[in-house]
Amino acid sequence: MTSIIKVQNIQYTDGDAALTIADGGGVTAAATLGVTGNTTLTGASTINNKLTVSAADGVVDNDWVMEVRNNESTDDRSFGLKVSAGSTVTDRALDIRDHTSASNFLQVNGTGFVSRPQTPCVSATKNTTSQLQTISGTNMYVVTGLDSSYGNSHSVNNKSYFDSSTSRFTIPTGQPGGFYYCSFQTVMGIAIPTSGTNWGYMAIRKNDSTGLSNNHITEAYREIVNATAVSSWSWETLNCAGLVYLTAGQWVEPIFSGSAGIQIYIHSGNYTNFSVAQIG
Repeated sequence: MTSIIKVQNIQYTDGDAALTIADGGGVTAAATLGVTGNTTLTGASTINNKLTVSAADGVVDNDWVMEVRNNESTDDRSFGLKVSAGSTVTDRALDIRDHTSASNFLQVNGTGFVSRPQTPCVSATKNTTSQLQTISGTNMYVVTGLDSSYGNSHSVNNKSYFDSSTSRFTIPTGQPGGFYYCSFQTVMGIAIPTSGTNWGYMAIRKNDSTGLSNNHITEAYREIVNATAVSSWSWETLNCAGLVYLTAGQWVEPIFSGSAGIQIYIHSGNYTNFSVAQIG
């Protein structure tokens, strides 16, 4: 036996409309709709205002108050979004992760500390070999040997955007554009002139396949004369840092140059460092 109730409006006892049912099945509540017990939404659902979800047992610490998970698995790794009302360092207030693995994309703990474990970044230092370069004309030279092999246990290359064989930090194909903080530091040796002035130069160069060879986003410069040092070399700590927007296929690299015809030394080890980190 099949029973059918046809109605357009359900009213409260005082005659006020409670639920209005439109042609096609749309239901409109006159006030806040309260649902007790577990609720399952099947099919596409649109929420045009804010969604508030509270912990069922009213306990704050360590309770997830909202969970969005892959419906194909009950494994904890399947969560895409988890939000809690955590209030301690160990409580996770927000957890966004890959639904197919345990990789966390973004976490916020109970005190508001934000962690982005998948942030692309590098900090690379030079190997044990100093780079001695005779400057030809106005040529620029890329610092080589940035493989952190000189006793540096603090080097990082998160997401592997940096290629030590080319000294380039490159945004891979398919990745979105973003803001990156870049820094380059070295102890530079500049040959002392017998007369006149010699100079040394360093910069971070932005480049891509179209050849943005003159796009030096930040620079440092040093001039010396015969009286600058008592030896044949003047050693100077130079550094430069800046912010740049990079898109897929673009890279940044550390470069140097100097007076035409002179020799420039780029010091080995931790004296030379190239670092890049996505900040937004």
